[in-house]
Amino acid sequence: MQRPFSIGVLTGNCGWGDKRCVEFLKMEIYFFNLVKFIFTNMEIKALIKFWCDSAAHDIEAMDSLFAAGNYDWSLFIGHLVVEKILKSRWILDNNAYFPPKTHSLDKLARGTKLNFSEQDLMWLVQANDFNLEARYPDFKMEFYKRATKEFAEKNIFKVKEIYKCIQKTLP
Repeated sequence: MQRPFSIGVLTGNCGWGDKRCVEFLKMEIYFFNLVKFIFTNMEIKALIKFWCDSAAHDIEAMDSLFAAGNYDWSLFIGHLVVEKILKSRWILDNNAYFPPKTHSLDKLARGTKLNFSEQDLMWLVQANDFNLEARYPDFKMEFYKRATKEFAEKNIFKVKEIYKCIQKTLP
């Protein structure tokens, strides 16, 4: 059975003699690492841009919902804004393609290299409720009653503050 070319090179059974096999293998490894480096850096930057652009788009939706008096849903979208900007920072700090599959804002924040104050981390824990309580019927009515204009305004201000602070740290 004939082996694929690269397997032959790796095992030294390429039929060219050891010296040519080793030289080809070095060249193949160099090329692979170069392509991987370029692809990885470009893809990471593209993913960061994707999450940032998506967060910026959601800020517009959050503001529109707030202006229309849909305070509970504006806070739900506000949670998405913070989640997406945190995921962009998480990708940068961890040099990874995929952020954790979580909606937990404090968990995402702790996975970055940013230094959040205890007060900000406590707010992130509380803001997790915007996702759960706006989404699930058991909590929806209770959250709807709590999401007054004043409550939403205060928390949307915090969403924008965190968004801007993190955005400034991104490439």
